[in-house]
Amino acid sequence: MNNYLFHVYHEENNSWRSTLDLQRKEIPGMSRILAEIVKDNPGERYLNNARHLQRRLEEQEALIRQITHRIEEQQEKLKGEEQEIKINYSSLDTLYGQEALRDEVLKFEKSFLDFKQNFHNYLLTML
Repeated sequence: MNNYLFHVYHEENNSWRSTLDLQRKEIPGMSRILAEIVKDNPGERYLNNARHLQRRLEEQEALIRQITHRIEEQQEKLKGEEQEIKINYSSLDTLYGQEALRDEVLKFEKSFLDFKQNFHNYLLTML
């Protein structure tokens, strides 16, 4: 997963949270409307309907809390994995850097040994 996908997933989760927050804010107003209906229409029929709808509103509010909690958990997982990937990429960069350094050192050692051999050959010719 690259950083672009993490960004998209974070934004998607933020959008869902905003929508859920707006829906949660609507619930108290809906409860007040039910209370007004029962107050204006004291009959059993309205009371039973209002109780049923109030239970549903409470269920909706509980679901919003649960989903929001799962979104928060997911956001934390995404942040953790994003950090882990950055660390792994950093570690990979370090490993690749180490490999490049190793190649450079091996080439230098070979070059130096060749130079040293040539140097000694030159000294032998000078004797």
